[in-house]
Amino acid sequence: MVALAEETETSTSTNPNATKAQKAPGFGIADFAGALLILVAFVVGSRVIVDNSFLTHLATGRLIIADRSVPAIDPYSYFAAGQPWTVQSWLPSVLYHLINESIGGWGIRVLHGLLTSALMFHLWKLVARAEQLVTRTALAGACVLIGAYLWTPRPLLFGLLGMVLLLRVAHNQLPLVTLLPVMYIWVNSHGSFPLAGVYVVALMIGGWIDTRRVDPKHLRLLGVTSFGILVAAINPVGWRLLWFPVHLLGRREALESVAEWGAPTFTSSYEWVFIGLLGLLLLAARRGASAQALLPAALFSIAALLAVRNLGFASIILVASIAPYLRSLVGAIHGRGKSRVATVGIGAVGVCLSLAMFNAVSTPPVKLDRYPVDEVDWLAKRSLVADEDIRIAQRDFVGNYITFKHGADSKVFVDDRFDFYPQDVLDDHLQLVFGGDYQEIVERREFDVALWESDSAFAYWLQDSEDWSVVMSDEDWIVACRLDSSAAARCR
Repeated sequence: MVALAEETETSTSTNPNATKAQKAPGFGIADFAGALLILVAFVVGSRVIVDNSFLTHLATGRLIIADRSVPAIDPYSYFAAGQPWTVQSWLPSVLYHLINESIGGWGIRVLHGLLTSALMFHLWKLVARAEQLVTRTALAGACVLIGAYLWTPRPLLFGLLGMVLLLRVAHNQLPLVTLLPVMYIWVNSHGSFPLAGVYVVALMIGGWIDTRRVDPKHLRLLGVTSFGILVAAINPVGWRLLWFPVHLLGRREALESVAEWGAPTFTSSYEWVFIGLLGLLLLAARRGASAQALLPAALFSIAALLAVRNLGFASIILVASIAPYLRSLVGAIHGRGKSRVATVGIGAVGVCLSLAMFNAVSTPPVKLDRYPVDEVDWLAKRSLVADEDIRIAQRDFVGNYITFKHGADSKVFVDDRFDFYPQDVLDDHLQLVFGGDYQEIVERREFDVALWESDSAFAYWLQDSEDWSVVMSDEDWIVACRLDSSAAARCR
């Protein structure tokens, strides 16, 4: 079997002329291909923000700066008020707010673009071990195709970048000490940080299978990763940040209705791209891949087949692991020789990158057309939202928007922070969405106002109910008020 050091070496040409060509000024076709993929990654990351959880992250950053502390209990909801809440992504939340206040929301889009660009830069370095340009481009391109769907502009990007940096350290491409700041930022940005330990342990077990001994390099890698995680507990949230992933896994019932926690349905193109990568994993195994390459890739691939949210991490680990075993698979072009065409091409990529940045600056940072913007404003003018005496029924993602607009005054029914809401609140929300005993729920929760999608069973029930009056409606949303509510007089 192949040792770790042997796996991570990229063969170099022994031809002196080739070496001189590589050192000559200019760029090669491989440089151009990498730059093009980095450009695509920037475009993916700097898209207009549509993710509803981002709105709550931004609102939380605003709250942290205003209060000079990270909230330990829920400040936003009505029915979960006072529930313990671990703000896992406090660091990106603060960063989002500071950027938004200092230069505007476009700066957040550029930040996300830079994160995905860095992710692709380091991934391109990892797949260089495949050597052939076609194979290398296919592996990195597969990741960015998957990323077009899964590299959403939110704190997840910090976790993905943390993983690819860990892989570069593991494959001897970056110094071990790099992991200390990487793990601190990762732990304080996203709850995926335990995946770092899972990867290192899988790598260690795979190395033991190969050689029947524990590689000291793996022990050092595990030690520094673990130390980095422990040091990361020195933060405004404290040790609860380290416990959060365990707590989240304990909320399986709450997560069952969340799409990204469900298994892939293979109805989307990016899922089939991942299936293609699994085929390459089997090919690498046939070509003699070591256990320390196969075991982490297989383990994370299984996790991806169980939950869509794991596809992003699995694809990165998979291509980095199998790259050395796909050498000589397609063609013999390395693309390292300098080329005037490639140099011109990189210049063109630079121009396109400038245009992509200009687009991020000149277009709205957040897309709000999926939210009931006018309806929330209408309610706010009548003190029917963000009022501690008003109970409003709304969808989870609408709760994120209200939080974004009104902060700690929001008093929403529910939003997408499923990690801490009482299960009965989540169950009631699901019944309002998918069907249930509407009368029993609205009476028990004593809702004063309902803001719901027009084309839904609950909206039709509200329209037919003698106890409710629809006071505002369009093709997307309705607003209804309970007639015997103390707030009914405001619904005019």
